Amino acid sequence: MEWIFWIAIAIVFYAYFGYGILISILTRIPGFHYLIKLPEGYGVVRINPKIGRFSTFEDRSVPEDDFEPMVTLLVAAYNEESVIDAKMENTYQLDYPKEKLEIMFVTDGSTDGTNEKLAKYPDVRVLYQPERRGKIAAVNRAVPLAKGEIIVFSDANSMFNPQAIRKLVRHFRHPKVGCVAGEKRVKAEEGSTAGEGEGLYWKYESYLKRKDSELFTVVGAAGEIFAIRKELFEPVPEDSIIEDFVMSLLIAAKGYKVVYEPEAVSYEDPSISIREEFKRKVRIAAGGFQAMMRLRKLTNIRKFGLLSFQYISHRMLRWAVVPPLLVLIFVLNIILAIKMDGFYTWLAVLQGLFYLFALFGWILELRNKK
Repeated sequence: MEWIFWIAIAIVFYAYFGYGILISILTRIPGFHYLIKLPEGYGVVRINPKIGRFSTFEDRSVPEDDFEPMVTLLVAAYNEESVIDAKMENTYQLDYPKEKLEIMFVTDGSTDGTNEKLAKYPDVRVLYQPERRGKIAAVNRAVPLAKGEIIVFSDANSMFNPQAIRKLVRHFRHPKVGCVAGEKRVKAEEGSTAGEGEGLYWKYESYLKRKDSELFTVVGAAGEIFAIRKELFEPVPEDSIIEDFVMSLLIAAKGYKVVYEPEAVSYEDPSISIREEFKRKVRIAAGGFQAMMRLRKLTNIRKFGLLSFQYISHRMLRWAVVPPLLVLIFVLNIILAIKMDGFYTWLAVLQGLFYLFALFGWILELRNKK
């Protein structure tokens, strides 16, 4: 029982911190790229004949900002009348050639003034049908009709920094880059649910994405800002909850690299209440379990190698393994405290306080007290 207790703690630690420490070490090893199979053409190992071994690694993936393919900015918008003007103003501020940027909105089922607002912008291509079948269906219908060879996905309430499009698409100069994930940031506003803890979490996640990208590939993209090659698009089942994650991992499974680009930033307003934030987290959790079922082939480490290692370490352990382990750790801790007392008693008290503080914080949030 004691062994199970400490093994469970080790797995939880690895899922949240150990993996980050491990990839930080691996990406700092100068010769690590000699040991893994990068996408074809992503780098060349130079051999020094005098010493008869690998000596340098020439990285051929360095992007250049002057790469300007045809791009479609695709926004799935349902009843987004309140943010359309702000979104269009933000779009017109993007630093990318206008003749190479198609702006496409899919407004299926919208019943407010979304379409009327968009009609004021003649350069916007609007796809609309009265029936609302959900965001995924709208995206599946729109992508084949897009003119761009690169599709950049965004939400109506997500605002890009001016360099976002250019920073995203520059990576596609390399033929083995299939998807580029941008940086999602939640605005911290007075009275919102985005506190220091949430901000710290996103900073840590951004760090892990950067290291994932350096190691091999990013495992998942934020739907508010990511780009794919149109030719690699694969329709996602219409009941998918986190379609952005599934879409990007399907591309990675085809042997393409998913790159993280921190200089392409999307800004989004925080949840207006703790209840709304809770609903969002529940949705993400449910989507995680659904995605794991549909991407279970990625657990085949013999076939997918480093991609499987990153997917299991960064995603599966957090979503599927850690939650039940937390319950198991607490129950085992109580049993060990009863049997052995001493250290395990203090540990059980600390765990109990941890969960009590969480409950206390929840109650205060419901009463709008920070």
